[in-house]
Amino acid sequence: MKKLLIFSLFPSLLLAQNVKEEHITVKITDDMPYITTTNSGKKVKIERIQDTDNRLTDDYTKTSRPCPPFCIQPTHVADGINNIEEIELLKFIQDKVSNNTGVVIDARLKSWFEIETIPSAIN
Repeated sequence: MKKLLIFSLFPSLLLAQNVKEEHITVKITDDMPYITTTNSGKKVKIERIQDTDNRLTDDYTKTSRPCPPFCIQPTHVADGINNIEEIELLKFIQDKVSNNTGVVIDARLKSWFEIETIPSAIN
């Protein structure tokens, strides 16, 4: 009898977990909770950290770093290059990268790229 009870509860636990995962508190925008893309042949979800008490650590908290090399970069790199922000990048990944009509290039040092990069980007 115990086995039957455990097995009958298991699907409802899975269902409850799936419902919980779909409740996104910290969305990218009001109508975009996350996006999915492919990275190295694997499907990945790009979303914001859901822990509202989360604080950045390590490199991203170093706001007073020597320049050079950590200088603020211009927003206009060169003529013919359109700079975009996060929302435009996510839409580009969804609309262009996902159907192979666009490429995201991460131009940071290869060592930085290998540690952390935007899913679907190339270096």
